[in-house]
Amino acid sequence: MKISRSQIAGILLALYGAVNLALFVTGELKVEDFGLVYNGNNYSVDATLYYLQLAKWIVAPALGLLVASLSFISALKVTFEKIEYYLASVSLFVIVAIFSLASYAVTIFDADFGAIIFGYPGEELSPFVFARMTLFVVIAALILSVLEILKKFGLNSSFGKAVSGEAGSKSKAFLKTLLDASLENFISRKVSGVLYIITAWLIILSAALLEVLVLVELLRGNFVAFFGLLLVPVVTLLSLIIVRMAFEAGIALIVIAENTKK
Repeated sequence: MKISRSQIAGILLALYGAVNLALFVTGELKVEDFGLVYNGNNYSVDATLYYLQLAKWIVAPALGLLVASLSFISALKVTFEKIEYYLASVSLFVIVAIFSLASYAVTIFDADFGAIIFGYPGEELSPFVFARMTLFVVIAALILSVLEILKKFGLNSSFGKAVSGEAGSKSKAFLKTLLDASLENFISRKVSGVLYIITAWLIILSAALLEVLVLVELLRGNFVAFFGLLLVPVVTLLSLIIVRMAFEAGIALIVIAENTKK
């Protein structure tokens, strides 16, 4: 049975999820330790750190395993036919969760950002090191998912292998159009859909992170954050509408230009 790029991306996300959740099984990680900060005399709980660790160590790996399993269940057509979008979205969420936790940890512990993400020189092998290395697995899953999305829009990649038939013709035609110095042929209609999906999901993911941060402020007793909790979804919806209208306006201009050319 031939395995698609989406399924390979699913396997990679499953590997990421299994390695990270295994830290709880081995006792390397404990939920009760989340958010603890040593202030010199005793430990205190930092709510923001707690939720960021929860997102990075539990929510993200669990989502990775869930979406990975869906990439192999063809009976669920609603998710299976668009699984590459879910894989790309979860991969982005994982990457954002990892970098958000690292950024916040730097502000608390005054640590080196690169060392938190990629490890310290001479660090001994441990389950945490393997868990940290799965970031590259997630990046690979994201790349594969994006390539599968591009394929649906007629933009195929062969990873160095020869392509033939219709796929090869489309790839050659796209490259020829891309390198057309006269700008007589348009590629906007081919790539706009991909760019719109990426932009829309970045807006949604940013809104989700903002909601988490606003919720943390609300739990700290800042009741003004309640208005932010209501405002973020509204601003997100308006942003998606404006972005959609901008893309549609651009495509409309391209269609008018193509019809005028004919």
